[in-house]
Amino acid sequence: MITHLYSGKHHRVVKGTGLITLLYTDIKGVSLPVNFRVYDKSPGKTRNDYFQEMVREVLEWGLRPKVVTADSWYASTANFKFLRNQELSFLSGIEKNRIISTRAGEYQQVCTAGIPAEGLHTHLKEFDFVKVFQTVDKDNNVRYYVYFHPDEENGNLSPALSLKNPSAALADRSLSPHLKAGMQH
Repeated sequence: MITHLYSGKHHRVVKGTGLITLLYTDIKGVSLPVNFRVYDKSPGKTRNDYFQEMVREVLEWGLRPKVVTADSWYASTANFKFLRNQELSFLSGIEKNRIISTRAGEYQQVCTAGIPAEGLHTHLKEFDFVKVFQTVDKDNNVRYYVYFHPDEENGNLSPALSLKNPSAALADRSLSPHLKAGMQH
């Protein structure tokens, strides 16, 4: 169970528990683990395979979150398509090199887009229309997020789901109930 994995917190490879968890947070902000996997590379499964397996299981159990949240480790196009096919909204961190298009046939990395505080309605390459956000922490580190809602035509968000600061929205649990995927280290 102890393995070597990259830590975004420490910006290097560290020893940690290879435990992937899904946490469910209710409307009052109470978080409970609802599913987990020990991350084992030997059977040929990726963390994305485990993620989809765990989400599929909790849906089969009858747990239907309003939003699935995840860090950029789970931000694969395959995971996004999987969540869309399950008709689930999601908010996920994305890397700065993800390709977006605000105009047909014109593509750019998300880090080069001028993203206003209220987010940018755009098309995520190989996926769908989404809204992207950026936050800047006290050390001027920029993080990017993507929000998708399957019921909102062309990615237009209703005012109740508008996210000016996706990190704060998750911290105060305003999007609850939701599932959060993450690896412990």
